[in-house]
Amino acid sequence: DGITVGPILLGAAKPVHILTPTATVRRLVNMAALASVDAAFQRQG
Repeated sequence: DGITVGPILLGAAKPVHILTPTATVRRLVNMAALASVDAAFQRQG
């Protein structure tokens, strides 16, 4: 069973994570986790 996470906009200086107004709590938590991992990788260079 897969879980969709996104959309994510690429091509900007940094990743942009978007949540729709109908996003569930689970999607919000998943997106926050993904954003924190992205931030950690950005710091490492």
